[in-house]
Amino acid sequence: LQNTVDMMRIIQELYAEGEQIAVEDATYMSPYGTTGVKRFGNYFLDMKRPPEAWLKEALFKQAAKRARAEAPKGAEGGA
Repeated sequence: LQNTVDMMRIIQELYAEGEQIAVEDATYMSPYGTTGVKRFGNYFLDMKRPPEAWLKEALFKQAAKRARAEAPKGAEGGA
């Protein structure tokens, strides 16, 4: 988890400095080792769940808002 937080904070710093950050590019970055790990699996993100407090910075708010707008109607989270 700390790797993820560190990576996100660096992305935020770059964004604040005016760097163009494409969400599509960020999806290819991985904050963890992948040896022996099924990196690409069947994952479901509950986009209607309120974001964690530390995700309320501008870059991530924009991405979450866009994802919610593009989500299929009736898509709901759940375990």
